[in-house]
Amino acid sequence: MELERIYPMMDEKTAVDIDGNFQKIEGVTGQLTNEVKNHQISLNTLSSNVSDVKKTIANRGKEIIASEVVQSWLAKNEFKPKEAVATYADLPAVAEQKEIRGVLDTNQIYWYDNGKWTLQSRVDLNGLSNRSLVQTSNITFNIPSQYPTLQAAIDDLSTRAFKQGTTITLMIDAGHIVTTPLRLVNGDYSHFRIASKDAVVFVNLPSGVNFIFGNNAKMPVLSTVFDMQNTGANGYNIEDSCVAKVDSRCGVINAGVTCLYVRSSMLRAAYSVWSGGNDRTAWVTRGSIVSIPEANFNDCKGGLYAVYVSRSSNADLSNSTIDNSKATACALRVLRSRCTFISGSTQNSISDGIVATQASSIGCDNANVSGCANNGVSSMSGSSVDFGSGTANNCGGNGIYASGVSSIHADSATATGCNRNVAAIYGAVINFAGGKVADAKDKNLAVYSGGTIYATNVTNKGATVKTTDINVTSFNRLSTYGLIHNANGGYKTATGVATDTTATSGDRNVSHTLGVVPTYVSAQLYGANNTGTSVQITGVTSTSFTVRLLDGAGKPMPNTPFTVMYKVETN
Repeated sequence: MELERIYPMMDEKTAVDIDGNFQKIEGVTGQLTNEVKNHQISLNTLSSNVSDVKKTIANRGKEIIASEVVQSWLAKNEFKPKEAVATYADLPAVAEQKEIRGVLDTNQIYWYDNGKWTLQSRVDLNGLSNRSLVQTSNITFNIPSQYPTLQAAIDDLSTRAFKQGTTITLMIDAGHIVTTPLRLVNGDYSHFRIASKDAVVFVNLPSGVNFIFGNNAKMPVLSTVFDMQNTGANGYNIEDSCVAKVDSRCGVINAGVTCLYVRSSMLRAAYSVWSGGNDRTAWVTRGSIVSIPEANFNDCKGGLYAVYVSRSSNADLSNSTIDNSKATACALRVLRSRCTFISGSTQNSISDGIVATQASSIGCDNANVSGCANNGVSSMSGSSVDFGSGTANNCGGNGIYASGVSSIHADSATATGCNRNVAAIYGAVINFAGGKVADAKDKNLAVYSGGTIYATNVTNKGATVKTTDINVTSFNRLSTYGLIHNANGGYKTATGVATDTTATSGDRNVSHTLGVVPTYVSAQLYGANNTGTSVQITGVTSTSFTVRLLDGAGKPMPNTPFTVMYKVETN
């Protein structure tokens, strides 16, 4: 059959569902036939009108050619399909009027008119229903075997209509290295899915070039891992009202700058991978909303922060890891924003682990910040951090640190082996009730410049913490450093006046009511009848102590009545 000769011309990269709606055009195809026969339209008009059929044929190939309506259209318009040729140069110099041939190397269709071959860019089916041109089933195109680049594929295919729920998969061929970026602006590309036959696709871009860029767009679903091999700039860069989704275990790694950049946009990327960025693995900023739980942000190679959440953004990074960061300031920094980092990890950072600053909020209970070169978890400048049951061991600075009227809720947390395990400064408050400390190089608990630590039920290797664990003289006693509160075994005091009126006695046994041996006892002569100069305290027990009257030379003064005011204290 002559129609079969044009099969090789067809571009089978796409598919369009051409169904019974073709029958609707039979009543009007005569009009186009008459126009062609009578030469009532110019060659330019006809040339522009043939494109839609070319596109339609390209979309569904053999199904369209085999359809009765297309065969009828070709016959009525006296087109004569012939065998395709390899190149344009292979087209015959002389052919029949309205002969149609395909050119395989360019995948184009030409028709012979008035002694010359004319490229067809538009064909008007004259009444074909738009509904007939809607893709209703999923379809896959290969890159680069069918389209040379992701950009070329989306630029071409995004002009077509697709039924709700259908997906165009752009499948990157095995072994292909991507060398061109993808830029998507002002459109809905969410029915596209970028996948690959290899588990990881390598990318090689010039310096400063972002790989996947979106602006005010609904992004294709990313369903593979791209390894940028430390080339280019940002890996996955979406800005200004983009909406995006990245499938599990997919993402961009080893970007030349930042693996993931989200500005004023929304992203869902559970279980995704963004490791190895040369300047941050992720940056979420300017009111963005992201849900990236269980993600991998490990092995940041440089920059100030491995993951940065800033400027009124909201990030869910629950159970994610930001380990082994080489960022110079911290692994996770949250500035004027909200971040959930429950059960997350910033272990072995060369700087700080988690930092909340400028009225930020971080929920990171059960997180692990061990092994950081400086502070493990910090709350500063009016921020709040939930670090309940968290772990901050072997940090070079403070394990748990609050400053600048900030707070950390760290009940039942563990902080051991740090320079200071828990420290509050400049009016900050840390709730460390039920926590565990041990082996601090300086102090296990420390307050400075009005800091407060709640330390009830805190233990050091199983034993209740003692005054040797803290940097102030006693628990429950406000000092110029601050306050460390401990409800069990805390500060107690008792005062009184004792008089010895026995002429032969130089000592006075004084009873007290503390019930424990005081850690501090003071007494001073009181009243007008004292002839001695000072007193000496001896024999301190849980119920009493002895006061001895001394003269100016420090010798006992027996047979001299005296009166003293005393004070006993315990931590």
